[in-house]
Amino acid sequence: MDGRGRDMEKQPLHDKHSLAKDMTNHISSILFDDKSSEDSDARSVIHSVVEEAALEEPGSTEQSTKDLLPRDTHAAAGDDIPNDPNQEEGNMELQAKIAPAIGEDLYEYRVANEDLSSIDLANGMTDESLSDTNEFDGQFEDSLREIERVTKLSNDLAQLIRLAGPFNIELSPPPVPQVNPEACLDGAPPDVRMLIYRYLLVNPDLGEVTSISKHEQYGATASYGLSPAILVVNKKIHGEAMSILYGLNTFVMACSPCSEPSGSPPAILSPLTRFISGPYGSSSSIYGEASISHVKKWKVIISVDVRGFSAKELVRPSWSFWEACRALSRGSPRLVEIALIPKGVELNVFESDYQSLEIALQPLKILRGIENFVLRDTTPFEIPDFVDEDENALEFISQLQDETVLEVDLYNSATSNNPVERGFEMFNELLIYAQAFERSPMFRQAMSPICDERYGDVPEPALSGDDLHLYHQPSNPFQIDDLVHPIEAALRRAKALVRNEEDIPAFKNERDFILQYLERQFRNISAAHDGMLEFVKDEKVDDGFFDCAGDPDQGDTWPQYYTAMVLLEDYEASFQRESPLHIRASMHEHKKYYERLYEDFGVGKIQMEGLNMAIDKQNYAGFHAKFKSAVDKLDGQFLDICRARKSLFKWDPETLDDRRCDIHPQLYRSEELIVWDVNEPNLTPLTYEQHRWISSDQGDDAIGSQSGDGWDHSRCSAGFNADDDFDQYGATDEDGAQSEEGGSYLSSD
Repeated sequence: MDGRGRDMEKQPLHDKHSLAKDMTNHISSILFDDKSSEDSDARSVIHSVVEEAALEEPGSTEQSTKDLLPRDTHAAAGDDIPNDPNQEEGNMELQAKIAPAIGEDLYEYRVANEDLSSIDLANGMTDESLSDTNEFDGQFEDSLREIERVTKLSNDLAQLIRLAGPFNIELSPPPVPQVNPEACLDGAPPDVRMLIYRYLLVNPDLGEVTSISKHEQYGATASYGLSPAILVVNKKIHGEAMSILYGLNTFVMACSPCSEPSGSPPAILSPLTRFISGPYGSSSSIYGEASISHVKKWKVIISVDVRGFSAKELVRPSWSFWEACRALSRGSPRLVEIALIPKGVELNVFESDYQSLEIALQPLKILRGIENFVLRDTTPFEIPDFVDEDENALEFISQLQDETVLEVDLYNSATSNNPVERGFEMFNELLIYAQAFERSPMFRQAMSPICDERYGDVPEPALSGDDLHLYHQPSNPFQIDDLVHPIEAALRRAKALVRNEEDIPAFKNERDFILQYLERQFRNISAAHDGMLEFVKDEKVDDGFFDCAGDPDQGDTWPQYYTAMVLLEDYEASFQRESPLHIRASMHEHKKYYERLYEDFGVGKIQMEGLNMAIDKQNYAGFHAKFKSAVDKLDGQFLDICRARKSLFKWDPETLDDRRCDIHPQLYRSEELIVWDVNEPNLTPLTYEQHRWISSDQGDDAIGSQSGDGWDHSRCSAGFNADDDFDQYGATDEDGAQSEEGGSYLSSD
């Protein structure tokens, strides 16, 4: 096909006679051997067909191809002419030669169209601009030649289709090559796979500042030539390729000086976070980005320029550097290079504009376990282009001049494995625990502080009822202007302490206040849960109210129905947050609104009415189903609180033993819901005579007659009930007395 295309390019596109001649020669060369004389008749047929078709004027295509064929070939086109066996055999041979040619031509035509679609004719420029610019002349000529080539291929394909019509040849693309299942990446030797991963996933540019250039929208529009799609092939390849992508590449991260999240330029720049913290990102925080924790080699570039910082902000590190170090501390990097932009590089930045290194580098103190830690100045080629460089600077002065003691201190801290208190991790666990007490997802999300506030900027909660603000429009009742719920206010203060200053002692005081405030409600919920659980266990036995094999329509358990409702109402009421008077008054004004709001997140008034109606209408089966569903919903919320409580002190180093709080995490609590379809095991102690009878052959035969393994499974119990008439099994007790001590216990274990 390529040779045909080259020959056809020699002829003008508008010269139909040349096209017909070229098409004739081409098709003849495909279908026939030039030395063969047996195909001369067929060759003449093709010559006439192609020549007539090529010379045809637009709109005159009504003439059938078979009209151009000699009389002796009309039989193959479907005319009502006596069949000639010899002619049919010749047509079959001709068909066998034409079909591959059409398939090959169709394939090349598709490839050519794909090539053409990838060509940008003039990059959006007009014909006048192209003619005026020599730079685009060559590209334009190449595009024209490509258009001409595809046009000729299209004409060629059209002629072959017309030729195939009379012979009823089915057009189909070339057969897809058979895939060898053994020739897969999993079957390659490990060293070959690693070499392939290197070619696909390693790019040294990821460690250069050019990868986050402002001309590439800080990396958002940059292409790094990687193929991360290989990570999703299968679990084995994912594990192997991850170690190459995040282990061999060095990733650059540039932190612009700022006291709060910034959008232009972004506060934190990195190829990994270009869609998170970049101009098109949805968040300024990179703390929760999972990919950062996998990186093994980092190069972090920072500036200690504090121009524009307020007097309060001068005494704390840059927000961006804090955020970067928090993200790095979540992983286990082997190499961390901290490169400081030297003095004199930045335009109009004087000696007084630089922050003290002891303050600026304070976030590095939360790093631990780094094998290779380097603190140095940047080279001239490592300065990000968002920095305004002073081109007339005569010298660059190292930021680390006369800071040897600080260097050694930071190096020893970063490379050691000494315990460290990370306040931001402690706060996250505290926030999760506090949010577990709020059932509304909307109000729960609002409990997380979203702004950078200093300790003194957070208002104290208004706990008195002298000035009640009742609003006509329902809103978040826990955050009404300055009347903030004590928990929400304390959370904002706690976050300000760990996000901006890492004042761990002050944070622990706020944490203690929050936990003590929530402890009262936790005890109420726990007591209601334990009461419900005890009632269910007592009744989830043989012939009990919740007997898994019992009849829910039994009418002799009226007290249990009302007891169950009282316990459920107490359980539901225990989840209402403890709030000061002004919040309760605001919620009471819009009581119906908040009742509807919380309806889907608890049992709710409607479901309670449905349970009472089921009792009134004696719909016992419906009551049981709805009651179990309500208990499971409340149990799920309580278990969320218990799970969060167990992780409260996860980030408090045990060796320091400085929680400053006497709240117990209650790690012993079960995290399982009630299993309604299995009765509780019977652990009632047996008398000596009962135990002796069960151990005898007579007792074993009597009990074994009820079940093949010797246990009474029909009663959903592992042993005897203390209230059973023991004589029903054929055993007698001479004096009827029970053993007061030494009784044994039988259970399913």
